[in-house]
Amino acid sequence: VPLGIFAQAMAVAIFPMLSALAAEKRFDELRSASSGGIRSLLFLTIPSSVFMAVLASPIVALLLQHGKFHADDTALAAPALAYYCVGVFAWSAQSILSRSFYALQDTRTPVIVGTVVTFIFIPLNILFMNTFGMGIRGLAMATTIAATLHMLVMTAILRKRLNGFEISAMLVSLARTGFASAAAGIVC
Repeated sequence: VPLGIFAQAMAVAIFPMLSALAAEKRFDELRSASSGGIRSLLFLTIPSSVFMAVLASPIVALLLQHGKFHADDTALAAPALAYYCVGVFAWSAQSILSRSFYALQDTRTPVIVGTVVTFIFIPLNILFMNTFGMGIRGLAMATTIAATLHMLVMTAILRKRLNGFEISAMLVSLARTGFASAAAGIVC
């Protein structure tokens, strides 16, 4: 839900501006717009992820617990939802990062990075699901790790391409949002 409501909507909305800035070779403004878009997404998706993780059991019960899906199934699915929630910030950031590359007329980098991360994701699944015995939670954890790795690599490449990426502003925003979200999660 946070990906569809916040990340995809914002990425679609910001893409024409990113494309115009890239076409006009206004790379400082492109860097600022991309970084600002990601900071805005983090502000929206981190709190919603925390709430969904904290309320995973009631959410799963409300949406799925009927018919042949019982309380035992909810107990198995809720931790997986919580693990998936940890990675929502990374999936969200990817939506802006990919569009930033597209604005630069580079469709290959997101595909190449995604493909490489997929080759890492497959052994991660086996490691977490089977070796560590996490089952479905392991799949969710592997997905979260892969999404975070994908986001970090894309950020590093875009940072190099744009000669910076306002990382310090992003970290400050991330710390503030994370602190406020943790406090709200504790209250929740």
